[in-house]
Amino acid sequence: FPVALVTNSLSTLSVFSQYADVLHQDPELVLNALVAALLLGLLMMLAGTILPKSLPARQRLAFLVGFGTMNNVLILILSMQFFAVNEALIAALYLIPLNALLLVYRACSRRWGLGA
Repeated sequence: FPVALVTNSLSTLSVFSQYADVLHQDPELVLNALVAALLLGLLMMLAGTILPKSLPARQRLAFLVGFGTMNNVLILILSMQFFAVNEALIAALYLIPLNALLLVYRACSRRWGLGA
């Protein structure tokens, strides 16, 4: 986890350094991207817990992890290469709810009787 956290932090910093001029001109872009990333994380968490109600506990947890977790670094690289600052910022800031989802996975695992 610490290695992943450092790697994710460095990739996020690379986005912010590449778009430093734009962000200095319009810092509200960061707030908008953060709100969008948090809403996306909330949507993924809610849908991932509501959709698989009929599945056994292990499959429900696997569905939740598969639904809410994505290769965010790949999305970050693609958005920096092919899209504008807004998309790159959302991809970078989605690391916050992505890491917060780890706590949701653990809580669901315990609630569904799967242990730690």
